[in-house]
Amino acid sequence: MFTLWMLIASGLIVGGLLVAVLCMEQTLSDNAGDL
Repeated sequence: MFTLWMLIASGLIVGGLLVAVLCMEQTLSDNAGDL
């Protein structure tokens, strides 16, 4: 059970980091386009 929870937690953390990186790239590209 503990290993399963650790896998779920690590998956959520990795997913959150990927989403944050994608959002940052989109915002940076949008800002560059506006400039």
